[in-house]
Amino acid sequence: MMGRFAENTDVSSERSKAEIEKILTRYGATGFMYGWKDDRAMIIFKTSDRQVKFVLPLPDKTSRKFTHTPEKNVQRKPAAMQKAYEQAVRQRWRALARVT
Repeated sequence: MMGRFAENTDVSSERSKAEIEKILTRYGATGFMYGWKDDRAMIIFKTSDRQVKFVLPLPDKTSRKFTHTPEKNVQRKPAAMQKAYEQAVRQRWRALARVT
């Protein structure tokens, strides 16, 4: 069975964002910004006469995927919940970096 892209990445979200900005600049972007609101993050950049926005849906922190262990379905401690959530966020930013 094939795994999901970057599911075990240790590349931080910040590093992925910086990589995306560098790629876009190299290809002529004249403006770049990113931010987040609620359950989504986004990057916006300007190239030529166009403004482009990518919206990145973020995972739900309250999902059982993060609150419980996959093996025994036992509730995780808060630090383990946060760690699992941050891994999923890193994975999404890596995937976005790959498609830019």
